[in-house]
Amino acid sequence: ADWWFSLPTASAILTILYPEEFTVYDYRVHDELGLNKDLSQRAFSDALWSEYEDFKRKVQEATPVRLSLRDKDRFLIGRSMRNEVEADCQS
Repeated sequence: ADWWFSLPTASAILTILYPEEFTVYDYRVHDELGLNKDLSQRAFSDALWSEYEDFKRKVQEATPVRLSLRDKDRFLIGRSMRNEVEADCQS
């Protein structure tokens, strides 16, 4: 909270430093998981941390077990990008 980072920025930094403990809070991952609640601009709080942990759990559940947490991020972001391209091609 003291650094004034939004959750997407903070989670990206933490994921680089601790790739087995954090997942990136990314809009593509958020959309791939079909989540309604956007946490990206909320101020840090215990409630936000709890919701981030729930987000991380959903990332783990929605991806192949064999993947590392960082690869789970890549998997969901890649799937989102593929879906976007497919939708563009059908337009």
